[in-house]
Amino acid sequence: MKKIAIYGKGGIGKSTMTSHLAAALASLGYKVIQIGCDPKADSTINLLGGHPLEPVMNYLREHDEYPTLDEIMKVGFGGIHCIETGGPTPGIGCAGRGIIATFNLLEDLDLIEQVQPDVILFDVLGDVVCGGFAAPIREGYADEILIVTSGEKMALYAANNINTAVNNFKDRSYAQVRGLILNRRNVPSEEEKVKAFANENHLSIVCDVPRSDEINEWEDQGKTVIEGRTYEMNQHGFSRNSTYEIVESDDTHVIFHLSDSEETKKMYPYAFDLYVTYTLAGNSLKAAFKVENNKEDHIYFQIGGHPAFTCPFLEGEAANDYYIEFSENETLSQKVIYPARGGMSHETKPFFENERRFFIRQALFNSDAIVIPHFKSESVSLKSLVNDKVLTFHMHGFDHLGLWTSKHTGGLLAIEPWVGHTDYVDFHGEFKDKESIVTLKKGESFSCDFAIEIKQ
Repeated sequence: MKKIAIYGKGGIGKSTMTSHLAAALASLGYKVIQIGCDPKADSTINLLGGHPLEPVMNYLREHDEYPTLDEIMKVGFGGIHCIETGGPTPGIGCAGRGIIATFNLLEDLDLIEQVQPDVILFDVLGDVVCGGFAAPIREGYADEILIVTSGEKMALYAANNINTAVNNFKDRSYAQVRGLILNRRNVPSEEEKVKAFANENHLSIVCDVPRSDEINEWEDQGKTVIEGRTYEMNQHGFSRNSTYEIVESDDTHVIFHLSDSEETKKMYPYAFDLYVTYTLAGNSLKAAFKVENNKEDHIYFQIGGHPAFTCPFLEGEAANDYYIEFSENETLSQKVIYPARGGMSHETKPFFENERRFFIRQALFNSDAIVIPHFKSESVSLKSLVNDKVLTFHMHGFDHLGLWTSKHTGGLLAIEPWVGHTDYVDFHGEFKDKESIVTLKKGESFSCDFAIEIKQ
């Protein structure tokens, strides 16, 4: 578990940097707690849709009994657990004592055991590192410290005070400064000034944040840029419209490679490597997909094929003479698609009851594709009553099967193996939270494949 305290001059952007760091970590799949350690109690507001959170100190003043975690903690964007310490009544008491009292309460409530976070972020008022505000450093709550600064004189002055205070605790095995976050204000020679300060104090600049109106625009809506920024792609994703490179090829196989680029990042924010291998062997064609995560902490994706076949096979025949046969008897339901609403319903309807075949009828496809989840058959075959030609479609690693034919053009039947499916009509969450999403940690890969076998 990482425990990081963020310090810096008042108004330098600590809360902005902390909430964006929390949102970024949550988007990568980490479980995050953010604790605002400032009497203003505004650290987590942009993780909670612009809604302020009742601070712990306010709760303790207004109630005669100790709170539960649910009463002082709210879950915001990306599942981030948000807490604000708050402070004393303005003009009365010590805010530092409020931080210490809050930390003691959170220990009593077993915060870490209950949430089991990967990362805890402390957003600390840091102009003067007094006893209370130094609690994350001195009491073992934080292991590492990030100092937010710009190239402005007073911001660097505050950063120096904070670094000096931390160095005073160096011999006591307290938290150490991990580095600087440069939150640019576009002052003259800003980069040179901050680099000089970093070099003089043997610190690194771990993050350089450019001045951006986008941050203010999303904060006005109570969001971080990470929550507010959206990525849009066409139906069926982006890879089918992308240009692949050929890795190798010969008379019987070819390997295509697609990786992230400026164009894919407009639709899909993750770095990835996708390999598609086509192999001819006798009367079959195999298509194998492999997705690798070589750079990101986590990536999230879904993948599928969209092959379609002439049906009927021969001129003069009718599609009504053809049927789909599963390799095993199945008891299945199909998901209901609402094209006019742009998605899929949670509603299902019975499709098979211990059966294995159905005949091609246009009425089956009038609303849209037939989408079948969680089938057990490893193959489906397209067969005819009037000839002995068979097309068998083998599948491995897919959890949904889509079957579709156009009522306008006819003559084609699509047999589509999917990992995942289109959005539900009421889904408005994060991409990573979609049903049947695949998650890969750095260094992991995912493979699936299908093969088309033709019997003449």
